[in-house]
Amino acid sequence: MNYKENPSSAAVNDELFAMPKTRNAPIKSSFRKVIGLPDKLKIFRIAGSRYWQVRIYNYGKYTIQSLKTTDLEKAESLAKVFFEGLQFAGGYQEKNKKQEPIPEMLNQKLLHDLIVEIIESELAKVSRDEITYGSFLMTKSRLESHIFDFFKNRALNQVTIETLEDFVNY
Repeated sequence: MNYKENPSSAAVNDELFAMPKTRNAPIKSSFRKVIGLPDKLKIFRIAGSRYWQVRIYNYGKYTIQSLKTTDLEKAESLAKVFFEGLQFAGGYQEKNKKQEPIPEMLNQKLLHDLIVEIIESELAKVSRDEITYGSFLMTKSRLESHIFDFFKNRALNQVTIETLEDFVNY
């Protein structure tokens, strides 16, 4: 019987309406939480693959990976390994976790390391003849004197537009 002929005969939750529209869309009935992991991490199946997938919502986006297994228990253990790797790489941050202020010496070390990286990249440009040696020396002087002196007592994770305006005035 056609749905258009008799609308009351077709249920809204009919399996036809539950099918994913694309191959990579998650099958909603397959979502599972993994015990001991955040609620935002789920394992699930997609229509286009026989393998379990894992995804976590963090930093405003989903990180998704195939677990390359069809066994549910193995998929749960691989999801734990995936999460531990994400934590180790710094790809996961708890939402309620407060950032501790950076001590002044650590801030200076971070700033110094950043300046050293910039100087090394500028020196590489000199060796490729992209800039002159004089430009390199001028950049190095500005980084080591003006920029370092201004930002050494400010936490880098709290630099705002106002801080940059103060720097321009400095």
